[in-house]
Amino acid sequence: MLKRLGIDGKGIMKVLKYAGLLFLLYILQAAVFTHIRLFGVKPLILPVAIMCAALFEGMTAGGIVGLAAGILCDMSFNQPALQFTIFMTALGFAAGYLFETVLSTSFTSFLICTTAALFVCAVIQFFGIVVYNGADILSVLKTAVIQTVYSAVFIVPLYYVVRRISGTTGA
Repeated sequence: MLKRLGIDGKGIMKVLKYAGLLFLLYILQAAVFTHIRLFGVKPLILPVAIMCAALFEGMTAGGIVGLAAGILCDMSFNQPALQFTIFMTALGFAAGYLFETVLSTSFTSFLICTTAALFVCAVIQFFGIVVYNGADILSVLKTAVIQTVYSAVFIVPLYYVVRRISGTTGA
């Protein structure tokens, strides 16, 4: 039956590897890094996996990984329901589309795009604090920058892990 759908053993193994990676990153993000803070900030690492999948697998896989990562983020953060699910799904589709059509697939392009995506995720995460609690926007932006830098530490290792899962020899 799976053969009729165009799914072979390699495809199933790839999906299982991505699912395992997302689960591991979720555990690290939700349980481990809550105790390892840098200037009071914990990293947000699931968006890096989305960007990697978008780069190596394209728009559809980027969107699917984004959907799964968004659901995991919504489960672990005290945020409005579906906030990250919607944003990260859109992020995966958009990044995959851009990498397939407009952007260079070089590591430099990927690094810049992923860092920008991490910053946008941080801004979205802290948006409610500014709007509903009246927090100072400059201090929130400072926190977003610190979180972006801390999260960016995971770009290089995840790049190589996802490149290996995808079976790509280089980007």
